[in-house]
Amino acid sequence: MLIRITVRNFTGASFALDVDPATTVAELKQQITAAGKGKSTRPPVLSFKGHELRDGRQLHHYDIVAKDTIHILPPSNAEKVNLRFETDDGVQFCLFVDPDITIAQLKHEIFIEEKIAAKQLKALLFPREPDHPDDNETLALEELNDNAVVSSLPLKSQIIAINSMSPSPSSEKRFQTEHTRHQQQIEVRSLRVKGQRGQRSS
Repeated sequence: MLIRITVRNFTGASFALDVDPATTVAELKQQITAAGKGKSTRPPVLSFKGHELRDGRQLHHYDIVAKDTIHILPPSNAEKVNLRFETDDGVQFCLFVDPDITIAQLKHEIFIEEKIAAKQLKALLFPREPDHPDDNETLALEELNDNAVVSSLPLKSQIIAINSMSPSPSSEKRFQTEHTRHQQQIEVRSLRVKGQRGQRSS
């Protein structure tokens, strides 16, 4: 059964569309472009209740019903970051998110996209540029503060634990691998810096 929704452009203009709730966001974008309503040669970016809609999701995933309004966002060249997550029961998934959102907003993104109520997010918070890396540093997950901004945290190269006071055995191995790799990268950078200093002094 088709439902009638409203699509509103960022200029304020709006129009009605009859769509199937099983329509994907990508298909809806094609309909908007075909109707000449996108105001751009690129596929429009769509949002519903302040949340950007993902191409592969069907409209009913976002609880979109008749008379709801979907917004076309202004074009943006901002790059998103790809974050990896793992739940207590070992389910893994990835999300592309705006690096300027807070951890509280990230939890909301997880709930909207994956229907998971993330009470806590935990990760390995490595120092960015330690002068003296400690080879014996122990593995420790730290809870991410709700007010922290994603771009301020070293999250891109690891798996973020959801609702976990301690990682599952499978997660722990991955966290340890990420930790070891990060330490190796630090050591390589330290050796390069020392080599450059040695060349300058000679």
